Amino acid sequence: MTDDVNWYIMEIDNIDNVISQLVAEEVPCHDVRERYNVNGIAFPSGSLDHVLRIIGKQNVGMTLEPTGIENMLIVRLEGEFDGEFRRPPGGNFEGWDYLVPVLKHVYSTFGVRVISDSPHGAPQASIPDTNEANLHIHFWSTPVKTEQTKMKSVFGIRLVGSQRDALKPSGIGTAIIDNEGNVVAEYYNNNLYILFDLPHASGEGVTEMFSRIIGAYFVLKGRIEDKLTHVYYNMNGITQESSKDLFVRSCNRLYESQVNEMERKLAEHDRKINDENVKLIADLRDREVLAAKLEPLKTSSEARKQWAGSEYDALCASEHVKDVRITDKVIHVYTDMIQIRHKGTTYNIGEFKIDIHTDGSEGGVRVFNLTRPIAGQLAHPHIKIDGHCCLGNIKEGVHKLLAEYQYVVLAQLMITFLQSYNSENPYGRVTLWE
Repeated sequence: MTDDVNWYIMEIDNIDNVISQLVAEEVPCHDVRERYNVNGIAFPSGSLDHVLRIIGKQNVGMTLEPTGIENMLIVRLEGEFDGEFRRPPGGNFEGWDYLVPVLKHVYSTFGVRVISDSPHGAPQASIPDTNEANLHIHFWSTPVKTEQTKMKSVFGIRLVGSQRDALKPSGIGTAIIDNEGNVVAEYYNNNLYILFDLPHASGEGVTEMFSRIIGAYFVLKGRIEDKLTHVYYNMNGITQESSKDLFVRSCNRLYESQVNEMERKLAEHDRKINDENVKLIADLRDREVLAAKLEPLKTSSEARKQWAGSEYDALCASEHVKDVRITDKVIHVYTDMIQIRHKGTTYNIGEFKIDIHTDGSEGGVRVFNLTRPIAGQLAHPHIKIDGHCCLGNIKEGVHKLLAEYQYVVLAQLMITFLQSYNSENPYGRVTLWE
């Protein structure tokens, strides 16, 4: 089969006999029983008259239906169509039951049979059917590929969920425009393309939108009687709306739209208020913690001086501390010789300067070997030459002591750290200091 011509599939009896006759007349044909699971044959559309003559159906009416396969259509002869309409194969028709009343009304009132499909956003070439008793409807499709878009409402009826998925009109056919100026469908070559995913929902809104589009289509076809232009009302036995009724309904829809928008905004405000409440509670708790910390600090200036002085004295009196000097935001603690005992051997590591950064910068502490650094690389088995310490599990303790202004305890903790050695993960072995 070639892709540049249309091919027809037709269910027939005596397949082998028919194929033999077509081959004898040099008509291309294929047995499709295995490939397409259809008890029939496929042949080029231009050979339709040959096939109808061979099977003796020259004067029988027929209907063309899409197959979902490009350039492939099904030919159904009169009598093969099941009732006034046929449910299309496959999915994408969640609202089918709400389309059926319109299909029945169109057939009983206008004598037109609807053959529908839902390409689900893909283009669908027009079905070459000139029989005015047939109308091919393609939901969410266009005759050629166009851009995707979104549609909010059709004939004043709000679309829901995936119904809003739509296509821009191709401009090839005749546009069908609703009362709000939206191009909702296109009519081209006995094919009606509904530009949005109408059947992808259920409810009376599906029925009303479909009936209004069908009514507009028949107006384009020149049938302007009231029973044709107001399909939905005639179909349901509803009296045609007066201008007053239309005005009331329009105002009511506007009111409902405003109510929906206000409810949406109220829900958004509720969400923001809830978020603000959560933040407010967190701020109140932080305030209580700060107030509890502040109260002990709100002592007299003389008491604070006495406390700071006693801390300085305690720091200077600490074991292994030789001197304490203060510069801007840094307390410099100088030690005597620090030793590490490991496996029965004592190693003289050196004298150190411990810098305590009171503002928490530089990781809180930096430590420098003043007398015995190793090869310009190491200050200590667990300290690099730049003063960076591998604090391990005491890191959180260092930060906590800094936050609580416990400088004496922090200095003592760091001296203990300098006297320690972990052979599993040092920057360098302690034996370097032999």
